[in-house]
Amino acid sequence: MEVVYFPPKTETAAEEPPNAAPTAPESTNPLALKVIIVGGGIGGQTAAIALRQQGHHVKVYEQSRFANETGAAIHLVPNGLSVLHHLGVPAEEHGANEITSTRLRKHSGEIMNVFDHSSRRNRFQKDWLLTHRAHLHDHLKAVATSAEGLGKPADLLCSSKVQRVDPEKGVVYLANGEEDQADVIVGADGVHSVCRNAICDDVPVPHPSKDFTFRFLLSREEVESDPDTAPHVNPEVSLDIWYGLDRKVVIYPCARNKILNFVCIHPAELTKDKLDLDGDALKVAMLSIYEGFQPAVIKMLDKVSPEALKLWPLLDMATLPRYNVGRLALIGDAAHPFLPHLAQGGAMAIEDGGSLGIMLSKGITPDEVPERLELYNKARYDRATLCQELTRLTGGDGIKSTEFDTSKLNLNNTLEYFLPHDEIHASTEVLRRHLWKKDESARWKQPIVFGPMPGPRNIPSECSQGGAPSTVTTATVRFRTSATLLKNLFPNKAYSFSHDGSVGEVSFVVQQLRNLDWLGGGGYNVFSLYLHDIRYTKEDGTKIHGFYCPVTFEDCADPMIAGREDLGWPKLFSDIDIQQPSEGSMEVSLSWHGAKWASFWLRGLQKKNPEAGDSPPGPATPQEDGIFIHKYVPGASGKFDQPDAEYDMFIPKPFGKNMSERHQSNDKLVTSVAEEAGVEFFPLGWSKLPTLNHIVSRIAELPNFGNTVGSLKPEAGMRDFSGGYRVE
Repeated sequence: MEVVYFPPKTETAAEEPPNAAPTAPESTNPLALKVIIVGGGIGGQTAAIALRQQGHHVKVYEQSRFANETGAAIHLVPNGLSVLHHLGVPAEEHGANEITSTRLRKHSGEIMNVFDHSSRRNRFQKDWLLTHRAHLHDHLKAVATSAEGLGKPADLLCSSKVQRVDPEKGVVYLANGEEDQADVIVGADGVHSVCRNAICDDVPVPHPSKDFTFRFLLSREEVESDPDTAPHVNPEVSLDIWYGLDRKVVIYPCARNKILNFVCIHPAELTKDKLDLDGDALKVAMLSIYEGFQPAVIKMLDKVSPEALKLWPLLDMATLPRYNVGRLALIGDAAHPFLPHLAQGGAMAIEDGGSLGIMLSKGITPDEVPERLELYNKARYDRATLCQELTRLTGGDGIKSTEFDTSKLNLNNTLEYFLPHDEIHASTEVLRRHLWKKDESARWKQPIVFGPMPGPRNIPSECSQGGAPSTVTTATVRFRTSATLLKNLFPNKAYSFSHDGSVGEVSFVVQQLRNLDWLGGGGYNVFSLYLHDIRYTKEDGTKIHGFYCPVTFEDCADPMIAGREDLGWPKLFSDIDIQQPSEGSMEVSLSWHGAKWASFWLRGLQKKNPEAGDSPPGPATPQEDGIFIHKYVPGASGKFDQPDAEYDMFIPKPFGKNMSERHQSNDKLVTSVAEEAGVEFFPLGWSKLPTLNHIVSRIAELPNFGNTVGSLKPEAGMRDFSGGYRVE
C-alpha cells in the first residue's frame, strides 16, 4: 500500500530542502505527470514548487508580461506559513516582518484595544508575518524555476493567455491558437478565471461587494520624519486599524519594516463611479471620504503621490459547487475569491497549492489523476468555503444563516478556525485514509484470542513469590510537536485538545517493570507514546480530561496479550534494550529482529529532592485525570472493516493506589532530571519492519518544537489498571 510520509534524513538526500513537503515512496511506475498551471501568482507558484518536488514536469502559463503580482502587501498567517516552510521556502528570507501587536483605534485616535501577538507565538508552529506581496511572489517564482532543489525546474511562460480548458481531455487552448496537453490542469488564474468556466454550468460571476478600497505604500522614513505623523507610527511591527462608523484605515509595515502599507476600506457607493478618475481626483475623493479622522491620519493619507494611489473594488462570488472536474483543479481566487477582512486569501491559495502537492504524489499514473483531484476537493472545499463565509461575517457582508450562529462569533474566535492548521499534515491524512480504503489486503485486527490466560488481573495463587516488592522505573522524554499530526492519531471526533493552537505536547516513556508475581518474579520493558492535555467529549456533552495512548511496545508476549484482551490496550512487540552505562545516563535501543527503529536517551541525570526545594523543570501540568485508550475488536467472517466492538476506555487516577500504599518507600524515592534527553526514529520500510513500519513511519513524522524535558523516576509497587471503564 502506498503511503505518504516524511522521508528520513539520509546522507544521500542532501539536495532535499530541510522542510520539504512529505513525498510518497518510489512507485513501480515512476513516470512523471505533465502539469500545466494556468496563472503564475502566489497560489500558482506555490503549486509549482509542491508539484516539482513530487517529480512532476510543471509548466506555468502567465498572461502578464513579467508575471508580476499586483497589490501592495500581504499577511502571511501561521497556517499559510507552515505550508511554505514544509516546501523549504522560509518567508523571512525576502524581508517579511514578524507582527508584534495589533492596535485597534477609534477614528479620533483613541486606542480601543491592543493584541499582543508575541504572547501567542508559542501556540503556532510558525509566526505571523507581514510582507510585500511582490517580494513574496518573486521569492516563490525564483524557487519554482530554480535549477536547485528537488525536481525539475518549472517552466514559466509569460505573455501566454489561456482562452479556455478542456478538463476531460486535459487540453489548454491559448489565445494565440496553440494547444497544449497535460495530465493535470491547475486553474490558478485569479478572480477573473477562465478555467472556472469548465467547472459547472451557470458558473458564478465575481461581483463587487459592499466595499471599495484605496491601497498605496509609503516609506516609513517619510512618515516618521514628520513630527505630526511620527507619534502615530509604532516603531515595532504593529498592525494599526483606525475605525470610523462605516470605514476604516489599516496600516502595517513590510519590507523589513521600511515600508508602510495602507488599506483604506469604505462603502462602495462613495467611489463606485470614480474608478476611471485620474490620480489627482482619486486623492481628493479619498481625503474627503476620511474627513473627520484624526488629523495625523489625514496627513499620512495626503502624503501619497496621485500616481501611486489605486482604487480597488472588493470582489466576492457565490460559492462554487466544487473545485475540481476531470483533470482540472482550481486553486486560490479562481476557486474561492476572498474579501480581505481575515487575511486568509493568500493563505488559502498557499494551502491549496500545498494540498495539490500531497494529492498528486510521486509515482501516480495519469489514470489516477481525476480520483486524486476529488481528494483535493475533499480536503479543501469545506475549509475554504467556511473561511469565505466567516470572512464575509467579519466584514459585515452577510452570512448564510443556516450554517452559523453569528451571535457566537467574533474576530478572535473566527481566526481560531484557521490559524491552528497545517494543510500538509491534514491533506496527507486525507490521502492516507483514502489509500487505506483502497487496499483490499489491509486488515484492522488485533491478535486472536486463545482463551483466558494468566495476567496482572487474574494472578494464580501459585505465582506469588513473597519476596521483594514489584518495582517500576519510568524514564520520560517530553516535548512540543505538531498538534495537527497528533490530531491525526485521534481515533474519533470525541477526542480533542483542551487548548487551541497548532502545537501540542507528547511524551515517549520507557518503563522497566521488575519482580512481578504474575510473571514468576520476572519482568519486562515497555515503550509508550502519550498525547497530553486531551479532552474527551461524551455524547451528553460532559467532558473528561486526561492523556491518550495510541500505541505501546513491549518485549514480552504475555503482558501484550493480557493488556489487549483485558483493556483493549494497543500493544505491539519490539525488542527493548536498556543500558545504563553510568548512574547518570540511560540509553535505550528499540529493534525488531535486529533492525533498530528507535533510540531513546537520558544523559547528565541529576537527582532533584522535593524536600530540599528542588522541583523538576517542565511544562505546566494540564488537568489529566487518567488515561484514554481506544478498544477495537476486529470483525469475523471476513468483515475486517466492520469491528465486532469498538469503543473508548478511560482508566482514572490513581493507578494502583492500594498497591502503592503497601509500599510506603515511594516517598523516599527521588526523581532525576536529565541535562540532555531525546528520542529518534528510523523508518526502515516494510522489508525490515514488516509488522511495525506503518506505525514507526507515522511516529517519525512528529517534529520536535523544543521544550524537551527528560526525567527518571523509580517507584515501588505496580500500577493497577483494573479501574478502567468504557466511556459512554
